Amino acid sequence: MDIPTLRNSIGPKIALLIAAILAASTLIISLFSGQAVERAMLAGSEESVTNMHQTVNRMLESEYRNLQEYRDAALNLRREQLQNVSAAIIATLDELHAAAERGTMTRAAARATALDMLRHMRFFNNDYFFTYDREMTAVAHPDPTFEGRNLIDFQDAKGKYVLREIRDIALELGAGYLEYWWKRLDAQEPAPKIGYVFHHPQWDWIIGTGVYSDDIEAEVERMFQTMRSNLAHLFQQISFANSGFFFVLDGKGEVAIAPEGRDLGLLADTDHGRALTGELLDGLRSANGEVIVLVRDARLRGDRSEAWEFRATRFAPLDWYLISAVAQAEMEAPARSLVTRQIALNVAVLVIGLLIAALVVNRTIRHLKTLTTHARLLPSMDFSLSRSQMSEIEELPKKTQDEVGQLAESILFLERELTRYIQNLTATTAAKERIESELRIAHDIQMGILPKLFPAFPDHGEFDIYAMIEPAREVGGDLYDFFFIDDQHFCFVIGDVSGKGVPAAFFMAVTKTLFKAVAERGLEPGEVLSRVNDDLADDNDSCMFVTLFCAILDVRTGELRYASAGHNPPVLMRAGGTPAFLPVPAQPVAGGLDGVEYHTEKVMLHSGDLLFMYTDGVNEAMDRNDEIYGDERLLATLTTLHAANPGSSIRSMMDDVKTHTQGAEQSDDITMMALQFYGPQGGREPA
Repeated sequence: MDIPTLRNSIGPKIALLIAAILAASTLIISLFSGQAVERAMLAGSEESVTNMHQTVNRMLESEYRNLQEYRDAALNLRREQLQNVSAAIIATLDELHAAAERGTMTRAAARATALDMLRHMRFFNNDYFFTYDREMTAVAHPDPTFEGRNLIDFQDAKGKYVLREIRDIALELGAGYLEYWWKRLDAQEPAPKIGYVFHHPQWDWIIGTGVYSDDIEAEVERMFQTMRSNLAHLFQQISFANSGFFFVLDGKGEVAIAPEGRDLGLLADTDHGRALTGELLDGLRSANGEVIVLVRDARLRGDRSEAWEFRATRFAPLDWYLISAVAQAEMEAPARSLVTRQIALNVAVLVIGLLIAALVVNRTIRHLKTLTTHARLLPSMDFSLSRSQMSEIEELPKKTQDEVGQLAESILFLERELTRYIQNLTATTAAKERIESELRIAHDIQMGILPKLFPAFPDHGEFDIYAMIEPAREVGGDLYDFFFIDDQHFCFVIGDVSGKGVPAAFFMAVTKTLFKAVAERGLEPGEVLSRVNDDLADDNDSCMFVTLFCAILDVRTGELRYASAGHNPPVLMRAGGTPAFLPVPAQPVAGGLDGVEYHTEKVMLHSGDLLFMYTDGVNEAMDRNDEIYGDERLLATLTTLHAANPGSSIRSMMDDVKTHTQGAEQSDDITMMALQFYGPQGGREPA
């Protein structure tokens, strides 16, 4: 019997077959499991990086928005200050022109006085006014070298034809703002400036003023550099896949922000780096807030070229590109290493190898799923997960020292930073609510200092008075008051402070207190306004002013002596007659300039006559189409209310104003006061 040779033995064939099956099984299983692991790890890492991209981009948007809001608020405050101080100048110019028209001074004297005032007026930080005629020849300027020169072709440091733009704004729009560069009176180098110009038609002058804004721009630049430094520090703290890091390119392809301690000079100092930067920008310019992925060969670690994966989002306002870079080999390295171990183990013992592979894969995927679930839960739970949810994530860096642990550390760091940001935002919101509460209390206090008990003087049948006020904001600048100077003379006042909000409310309270203190001395209305004006104008750095109408009624004779500081003329409704505006002298507002002498006028009131007083929140109330209520409608409405008493007259007028506005937002404080004279024998009707 022949003995089978080894070559023909079934044993080796079975062994070979088993070996082939085991080898094939090991290879197939290793390939498929390796691909699955690689996809899972890459997907988890990519999603985490994408989330970090979006979070950092939102932080950048918030910081940039805060910076822009600071700049806009600072510039708007400067513009408001310019308009306020210009309003006082306009009022004075109007009065000088009116004086020339009345003949109380010659036109030449009035013109010389006006130009001298404009030439020497100073405010804020030695800021001034300048005056030109229509041909843009300087007629008044603090720098005498400009006077008499035609400056129509003058250009500022940036090449702008400033005087041409000033002329166009003043003559075409009447008034407006512009920005340009100009030297200070005591400096040699030009600086950015915010200007406000207007046309004064009575003198046919183009007048302007301005304040410098270089301090604002310097503060904005400081905040911008701080933002860049904070981002560089944040980038240095964020790490992933060993070599992964964040950096920012600007629109010119230059590195705007790099992690602290990392040199990215290869992107700018080598031909290969500049070519790579150009390729990145070409692929990223269309992105705005979206994460896009590019794979490019790059030399970011010495001279060796290797594949890098770049993920980027574009921040359009600054033309910045937030880019994460990680070597592709390092992204794939953990999965490949795992596959190699699986093959080695499966060659020895397939079952043990598969078990170990399954354990390793499950362990890795579980951590990645934990991190992914954690990242997804954070936004929906305001970054405030429970202690049990947090403990599992905090243990990951201790359990795993590989990229998964580093990624967990990065997510925890990012979470802590975002939590602190939300806490700061919560504190800011609480502060805002506290301010709103304090404004409501201020409103109650402000309303409490105004007379609001009607009928105000039930023991005096010679007259009746009624008043109401409705601020446009929590606190406002309108005011009214009335009181007896003695048994025979009754004093009352109504006023409107320039501006709105808390400054106007403080100015209103000061004005009301000053007025009553002066009026109780028994002076004429014009003298009262003159003294109140001097007190208000003294140290008035904010350049605020107030319009006032005050009067003193002799309740026995009906004689009404009155004076006005730029306030709307009241309406006098004679018993049985047609309502008409009470003639008032055209005099400046109070608080703008001291030394103004206000004139006292007088008129006789007869039984049944009613005097209606108001602020410009009534006749300038606008509907949704920006159409104002107007003086004509005011007179027409009062005509229909001729027989009404003060209380019903004001309530009906308020109803008609609301009918006109049709629910549009109230743009100014509304204040009305009405006084009806019945004669010394009385005859008050119920209010």
